[in-house]
Amino acid sequence: MAVAAKTRRLWMHMTGSGFRRMSRAIRCGAFGSSPEEEAGYYEGFSNEGLWPLCHIAHTRPIFRASDWDYYQRVNAKFAEVLIDEMRDTEHPVVFVQDITLPCFHG
Repeated sequence: MAVAAKTRRLWMHMTGSGFRRMSRAIRCGAFGSSPEEEAGYYEGFSNEGLWPLCHIAHTRPIFRASDWDYYQRVNAKFAEVLIDEMRDTEHPVVFVQDITLPCFHG
């Protein structure tokens, strides 16, 4: 908790997602996403593909090219907002949820 106490905390989310503030100590940031982007990113690629693959679920992952396109588009939006937020931070720390890892490189 020492790191969290000394840093500016930001929780990023898509505007349409069912987000609720978990803590007053965390600033909330949002970016716009269309219903189609949300469906392709979250319901499609993340929930139907990555979730069963990464959590050894007994369900065969489903990967569609259209969901992958939405997934990349939404992750690019996340990246743009994060870069802006971290611009003046000397040593930024970013915790990434498992469904974001495939596009989180370099």
